[in-house]
Amino acid sequence: MNMPTAVAIHNLIGINQHTPIIPGVFRSRPNRFLVRCAIYGREIDAFMPNPGRMGEILLPGAKLILMDHGRSIRRKTRYTVMAAHVRGQVVFLHTHKSNLVARWLVDTGRIPALADYRVVRAEVPHGRSRFDFLLDGPEGPLLLEVKSCTLVANGLAMFPDAVTKRGRRHMIELAAINAQGHRAAILFLIHNASAGYFLPDYHTDINFAETFKNIETILPVYAVAIDWRLDLTIGEHVETVTIPWDVIRREVVDKGNVIILGEKTGSFTVSLTDYSGALSDCLRRIETAARKAGSYSVKMIFPVRSSKDQTATMLHALEALYGQLHYGSIHEGCLKTYIFNTRDDPARQRAYQDLILDFRMSPSLLDSCTTDR
Repeated sequence: MNMPTAVAIHNLIGINQHTPIIPGVFRSRPNRFLVRCAIYGREIDAFMPNPGRMGEILLPGAKLILMDHGRSIRRKTRYTVMAAHVRGQVVFLHTHKSNLVARWLVDTGRIPALADYRVVRAEVPHGRSRFDFLLDGPEGPLLLEVKSCTLVANGLAMFPDAVTKRGRRHMIELAAINAQGHRAAILFLIHNASAGYFLPDYHTDINFAETFKNIETILPVYAVAIDWRLDLTIGEHVETVTIPWDVIRREVVDKGNVIILGEKTGSFTVSLTDYSGALSDCLRRIETAARKAGSYSVKMIFPVRSSKDQTATMLHALEALYGQLHYGSIHEGCLKTYIFNTRDDPARQRAYQDLILDFRMSPSLLDSCTTDR
């Protein structure tokens, strides 16, 4: 990267000689905006400027990149989490700075689909919402909403990583603006250079994904991937990421499997249940059965939706990780359930989180994106 660009990015995100970046190691997350991590052998608290779940990123031992604000600054925490190392990539996590980066990319012509546009205004009110930017270009004004994406695995990027009613409402309102004869678009800024394809995360938020599928011909959707470096500069080129609409139309379905993490008297269970119809009906039965079980409680639920039956493949992978399979379901009313026991909390284990990523963003899904182009 040339020096003027590197300096521009550092100026945008606030890095200078007085606020350097340092390495850290993630330990725990007491709340959405605070992480506990180790730097230079001592444990400290740092501000987490990203309320997202990020369960696949924030695991014990994960390497972080922190900004050091110094001792004299008036802050509750001296350090801010800026980025993390994920599967060989640097992933930028600071959502408050993401829009500044997006604006700079637009104004310097680095986003191919918006190369002839420039930002006129930020934080633009319209109806019930406030959108990120008003752009101006050859075809006139364009209202642009930017979404920051950090969920990437196996060449696939997905958004959101948690249910977002606000994000769905934004899409509906932007589509309505276009239908009324004005111009609007949405940009997904993917902070991981390994992404080649972008899909809505139908595993996590089926309603968001259904809306995304339905606006294909109504609302322009752009996705680009940023190559973040260890020094928190970015690569010269911002890559356009393909949106495989044929795959999205086929895969956004409410059927597949659900993995349930349960806890009982000092140990944990990992259950695999398949379902068809509405997941909400299955989950209600799971919660009812868990209450009847007494000592058992549902800790976390991970849907894995798919147009194809993947039970056998998933079961084989879970057996390889957890060994002995225990038949017999506490999840009454659903279909077949397979139960594994483990002493450690799977949600805090990298092997488990990697498995969930590989289930949801599988190489076979990547193959579908490639062959359906």
